[in-house]
Amino acid sequence: MTIAAVFMAVGGSIVVAVGRAAQRGMLSPNAWAGIRTPATTASTEAWYAAHQAGGRWIAIGGWIIAIGGVILLLVRPDDTDAARIALFTVGVGAAVVVYGGFLGHQAAEDLADSGETSLS
Repeated sequence: MTIAAVFMAVGGSIVVAVGRAAQRGMLSPNAWAGIRTPATTASTEAWYAAHQAGGRWIAIGGWIIAIGGVILLLVRPDDTDAARIALFTVGVGAAVVVYGGFLGHQAAEDLADSGETSLS
């Protein structure tokens, strides 16, 4: 379970970093990280609007996953409890990240509906 805990802590931290960069407008369009839907990749403006809208929630989801990993490393519960903690924190964290992605996608669609985007 130690390996899983380390992966959760490190992976969650990476998600936090991406979410914070997205929220601050520091995540430029790329092929590796971000909210990638047809609406968010339609223009540069849509990309940044989406990430500003969803970045906070993506970072929060990453924090939940990372904290779950740290708890597993510090508490060292038995295997059954460890599995429950891991499943719960990864599940909740992933749901929050998906919610951030939904908010970002919605912001990009709203921008497109307002006619304020131009193709990149």
